[in-house]
Amino acid sequence: MFTQRSIAISGDLGSGKSTVAALLSQRLCLEKISLGDIHREMAGTRGLSALQMNRHSERDAGIDAYVDGVQRRPYGRSPRPPACHRPSA
Repeated sequence: MFTQRSIAISGDLGSGKSTVAALLSQRLCLEKISLGDIHREMAGTRGLSALQMNRHSERDAGIDAYVDGVQRRPYGRSPRPPACHRPSA
């Protein structure tokens, strides 16, 4: 049986969230899903800046639904589980 686990990380700009997320992802063999990465990707496909995309997402419930759907999938946006690279003891 698959049990989905998730860890949410928040903090100020430049506080190391991405670094911590990458380390945890490798250590715990979890997919790293970054809301910022998703928003920047969506902005790029629409020809918007990240700020414009954030403002647009406040008015478009479909964007929130898409992000929620990505987070619910067993492996985020990947078709298979992430590679697990646990350091040797």
